[in-house]
Amino acid sequence: MKSNRLQARSANRVRPYIAVLEHQRAAEALRFQRFAVQVALSAAGVGR
Repeated sequence: MKSNRLQARSANRVRPYIAVLEHQRAAEALRFQRFAVQVALSAAGVGR
C-alpha cells in the first residue's frame, strides 16, 4: 500500500515537467510549421 502511495506522489511530481515538455514541443512544431509556410510562399513568389 505504501509503495503505491509513493508511486502516485512521484507521478504527481513528474507530471508538470511532462506538461511543460509537451508544451515546448508543440510550440516548436508550430514555429516550424510557420517557417515552412513562409518558405513555401516565398518559393511560390508570394509576398514580394
